[in-house]
Amino acid sequence: MRKRIVIGAWLLVTCLPICSHGQFLDSIRSSLREKPKFLFGFDSRRSFLFSSDAAIFGIKAGLDYGSKVRMGAGYYFLSSPFYRKFITYPDTVYARFDLAYFSPYIEYVLLHDTHWECSVPLQLGFGSIGLRDTATGENVRQQGITLLELSIVGHYKIWDWLGVGSGVGYRQALVGSRIIEESVSAPIYLVKLKIFTGVIYRKFFPKRDDDPPPPPPGLSGS
Repeated sequence: MRKRIVIGAWLLVTCLPICSHGQFLDSIRSSLREKPKFLFGFDSRRSFLFSSDAAIFGIKAGLDYGSKVRMGAGYYFLSSPFYRKFITYPDTVYARFDLAYFSPYIEYVLLHDTHWECSVPLQLGFGSIGLRDTATGENVRQQGITLLELSIVGHYKIWDWLGVGSGVGYRQALVGSRIIEESVSAPIYLVKLKIFTGVIYRKFFPKRDDDPPPPPPGLSGS
């Protein structure tokens, strides 16, 4: 219950200043009318599992509407093995903990200029957690998860293709048992380099027109 209060307060603190602006919905509608750009990238962050630090790695793709609204989906998993002792009545086992989930997302950009960007991503995750006994290799437990993740992130562009970013947020299990609540619900944080793959792609593969522009009037060849 206490964690649900925490995530509820985080949602209010983060979203109320955004939604209090009368032009919030208008800016979304206006952005969705623009031609979207394809996005692809890696999304890593750190969080806590059973009060221990853990790294989560993700791959995501989506569409960017006018550098204001982004939506898409990603796949996330633990980037390194996580082990600990678990009580599985009537035994206690030393097991590997696995976490993986598919996550649709929507992101609202608060600030975007030549160098700075700040945005609020909201993700809804669907996946599973599992315990694998290290002694026998057998799956001790496998359970589905549904989670909600809200964060505020930002970055500074050093060059047009490279930036540094950071952010904080919270991930909350919406349904599940006590072990899901304990393992998944936790703060998240990130400090990372951002490589803008789209910029690099356009540098190596610049867009070219199929047909050359027509000659000026009066200068056409005979």
